[in-house]
Amino acid sequence: EEPTDTALSEFYNTLLAVLSQPAVRDGHWQLVECRPAWDGNPTQDCFIAFAWEKSLAERLVVVVNYSDHQSQAKLCLPFAIESNTTYRFTDLPTNANYDWQGEDLLSGGLYVDLPAWGSHIFSMATVGLPK
Repeated sequence: EEPTDTALSEFYNTLLAVLSQPAVRDGHWQLVECRPAWDGNPTQDCFIAFAWEKSLAERLVVVVNYSDHQSQAKLCLPFAIESNTTYRFTDLPTNANYDWQGEDLLSGGLYVDLPAWGSHIFSMATVGLPK
């Protein structure tokens, strides 16, 4: 299905807003390792993911499923993560929020499940104080 002009315009406006963020302009870029979401699932090879970090308050994670089928992976985030803290991942194009416990991010990684050619552009923030 072809995107409409409005959908394409909204996508590029969001992308340009992300590219203007200090984390992207002045932050540290890293490729993110994509691991299998579970034993026997090889679809982590369908992903490319990377992250930028300027400070603890300025972190971005981008992940893209470069395949023509639904795929899953666990992302090994290159950031300092506290096990007793809650982190919120906000998908900037959709404003959807996903909360993850630090201990889960450290032990397994950030789970992603995306449709063919799907993507997330996450900002990452601390939302919970240590327990």
